[in-house]
Amino acid sequence: MVPQSAFLQGIKTRLSNTSIPILIIAGRYSRVDKLLPATDEVRETYIKYLKKLPAIMTNTIYAKFFAGSFQHDMLVPVDSQLFNSCSTMKHVERHLIEGAIHDEMPGLTVPKDQIIYNQSEARRLIVEFAKEQFSFHYLP
Repeated sequence: MVPQSAFLQGIKTRLSNTSIPILIIAGRYSRVDKLLPATDEVRETYIKYLKKLPAIMTNTIYAKFFAGSFQHDMLVPVDSQLFNSCSTMKHVERHLIEGAIHDEMPGLTVPKDQIIYNQSEARRLIVEFAKEQFSFHYLP
């Protein structure tokens, strides 16, 4: 995603022109180096140096060399992904889960317990939102 792109601005405009309740759950995972496998001595050396870099630099290196682009969403702040830009919309409910990440990252193995949809907090938020928005009627 490209910050302030026509695509993101178009989504923001369309969201602000609707009254449909929207749930946004964003994950924040700032250190790609924590996902690098340390299986041999050479890799451990690389990881040791990567951990000394600021998170954005580590993420930039990952985005360019593993994902092949400087536009990878590890580099795009959450607000560019509509999280903060929807803060004034009354029909939008927003939640940020620290330490949650996508289920797949090129060149990396993401631990199952860090995947955003495996987070108990994400599941709880989805269930609560659904209960608030829909009335369920069960037959006896």
